[in-house]
Amino acid sequence: MPSLWGKLRVFSDAELFQLHQGALRILEEVGVAFQHPQFLERLAAAESGVKIDFDTCVVKFPPEVVEEAMRTARLVDRRVRPPQVRLQFSAEGGPTSVIDLETGQRRPSTLQDLADAVRLADALPNIDGVGEPVTPADVHPHVWDLFMYKTIWSNTFKVDGGGVMGRKGNIIHNRDPRAMRLLLEMGAVMRGGWEELRQRPLIGANMPPQSPLRYDEDVLQQVLFMLDAGQYVTVCSNAMGAAQAPATLAGILALDNAERLAGLTAVTLISPRTEIFIGNHPGYMDLRTGNFSDGSPEHALLALGGHELLTYYGVHLSGHHPVLMTLAKTIGVQAAAEKSALAMLWGLMGATGVCCSGSHLYSYSLAQMVIDNEIAGMVNRILEGFEINEETLALDVIKEVGVGGVFLTHPHTAIESRRNFWASELFDRNTYDSWLARGGRDIIEIATEKARALLATHHPRPLSEEQMAAMEDICERAKAEILQGQRSRTSGTREPASAM
Repeated sequence: MPSLWGKLRVFSDAELFQLHQGALRILEEVGVAFQHPQFLERLAAAESGVKIDFDTCVVKFPPEVVEEAMRTARLVDRRVRPPQVRLQFSAEGGPTSVIDLETGQRRPSTLQDLADAVRLADALPNIDGVGEPVTPADVHPHVWDLFMYKTIWSNTFKVDGGGVMGRKGNIIHNRDPRAMRLLLEMGAVMRGGWEELRQRPLIGANMPPQSPLRYDEDVLQQVLFMLDAGQYVTVCSNAMGAAQAPATLAGILALDNAERLAGLTAVTLISPRTEIFIGNHPGYMDLRTGNFSDGSPEHALLALGGHELLTYYGVHLSGHHPVLMTLAKTIGVQAAAEKSALAMLWGLMGATGVCCSGSHLYSYSLAQMVIDNEIAGMVNRILEGFEINEETLALDVIKEVGVGGVFLTHPHTAIESRRNFWASELFDRNTYDSWLARGGRDIIEIATEKARALLATHHPRPLSEEQMAAMEDICERAKAEILQGQRSRTSGTREPASAM
């Protein structure tokens, strides 16, 4: 079927080459700081020709070194081959607040909210994967990952949620080595053993730069830990124009790409066998508010430009971008408009996935996830396109029905209507009077009702009793080994409110 997926282009090859050359010049002439002595030592041991200043931690990369690393890097994204006709949607975002399903009011999120969001995502047919929808405010940050991923993995079969978008498993946020070791143990439980975890990595180190042109020590410590454990790395990008990057969109993309290529090159030189995923999240600061401009036209253009640059490199799976993130404060017109427009553009560009279904920047909403599920269905139906051939032209049917005839009663209509028409489960297609007779309910009310119904009936059990018991034991040990030590060091001071 002639799909619309990947039909849109923003830049010419000459313009993409110019962006690439700009990034190479930044890496050679300015360099990037890697603020971790051991990381620099291991980079130096690779004897690749990079220039390292151990006093400033700045590394300068010759163009040929970068391009060789790009050629040899184990980019999981590179193994995905278009064409495909379906844009995959993931539920994630990670805010520490939710819009309560019962009251409609914003409040701090809990571990139960995370479980509910994951179960709902598992139930919705157009949500393909689950990352971290909610960050529970009632869990201590030092054990966030452990409790979050136990909750995620025990409530959905879509555990490789980020995987549909460019991540096999889940990126960890905690830098505490004790928590990272326990999370690896939990990953081994999921995979069925330590060797299986090495063969099929599940726990990924998140490697975001601190723009402009710097990777901080705690990030690199996590990266080294996961490299040695045989896991993967997600090299992110998140330069914010007018604050951490130039105010021109081309300048943002050049700097953002330089940071990403620096991370990719450094990881490949240190550990050539490590799998690498690519993130794409450049943005622009709204100078009126100081906020990241998620959902704005500039956000869309930067997302599209970053994606097309990655496609130019042969990286086809560039879905780690929060296209569905919005600065809307509530469920409503702004959220729907921004999410729909950007998701449609993303599919037209040929991306395979988007994240942040259900998410606003400041809060998560189960009703919004139901609406986003419907947006996903609509977008994918448009991307499907339609075929033009002898069968679909239906000339024989037109001859049979003839002048002034009725197509509604023809058998062809019943068959082809099921194939060709997308039936919305949420958006109302009735007449105004019919809608009013049915109660005149708005979409938020209907989405809320659907979320309640699914949560009441959908209870997946993806893990065995043995796996659940092992994860419970790991979490209990984390509380004893990490939180007890934390409390003893802070005795006499006030602890943050936490249920864990």
